Amino acid sequence: MQLRASKRAVRGRPFASAGAVALASLAWFAGAAGSPAVGGGLVLQRVGPAPAQIPPLLRRRASSVAPPDAPLAIKDDLPSTRWVVPRFTVDTRSPTGETTLVAVRNPNPFTVNGGIVYFSVHSAELMRKGFELASKEILTVNLRDVPAVVDAADPDGLARGWVRVTSATHPVTGDFFQVDPGQDFASGMRMFDLERELCRKWEVRFLQGGPFSSGTVIDLLITNPQGADPQRDPRTLIIDVWDEDATRVATYFGWTDQTSLELRADEVVLGVPFGVLRIEFAVGYAQVAATYRAEGRYSVGIKGLCVSFD
Repeated sequence: MQLRASKRAVRGRPFASAGAVALASLAWFAGAAGSPAVGGGLVLQRVGPAPAQIPPLLRRRASSVAPPDAPLAIKDDLPSTRWVVPRFTVDTRSPTGETTLVAVRNPNPFTVNGGIVYFSVHSAELMRKGFELASKEILTVNLRDVPAVVDAADPDGLARGWVRVTSATHPVTGDFFQVDPGQDFASGMRMFDLERELCRKWEVRFLQGGPFSSGTVIDLLITNPQGADPQRDPRTLIIDVWDEDATRVATYFGWTDQTSLELRADEVVLGVPFGVLRIEFAVGYAQVAATYRAEGRYSVGIKGLCVSFD
């Protein structure tokens, strides 16, 4: 569901999205009442501290910009023995529908053995399969061809989850692509290193207008989801929404029981075309990526920026 009402129109009125996201939008200032909607994926509650109560992401001072509140984490694109794909989607209703491709390459001068494990969004194991790769050999898997993935599709015919790739002996490299022939979309990136790319605080750009007519989709892989009931469970994450003028325009608390999650930026941004999401995980760590789309023309995928491990 795409929310097109203005912020003024939706404040104080709960609403629920289709699919995996449910949102409850509350008044901006503290003291407002409201009950967040509970969904199977992510529950977000807009909360009301005044902007001064939350440390700013950026402060403009004349021609200079203050540094972020934590050192930036620098990652090296090195081979690893453990990789993950944070989210896959396979449309089982059509052989030409959306699907995910996963590729593993052996950069070593000798044969390497390993395995691929497919999980549901709640980390239930769907299937595991071993592989043996000769030097420089590449294994590519279309998840549409993995029976256990297809069999796990929901009533809408969509199979979702995440993937882990491990090497039993020496490091390998890997990448993944999300392909949607019906929309002329394809985007991909290197897999996430499970050993070096877990982070507690992330920043990721959102683009909701201009040439990006189909908006931004955020992929989250969460190590320790706390549960989807705001009345009972601790919150899993906090999202701050910042526009390009360094103004914090919204803050949400989030609850989820899913390890792998998709969040559409237009369901939290509400009228702001361009800016940054600062996502902080209350317990454990996560991996964050974004896909930017222009319907029928192009799709771009990038990883988020880790700004703090603490």
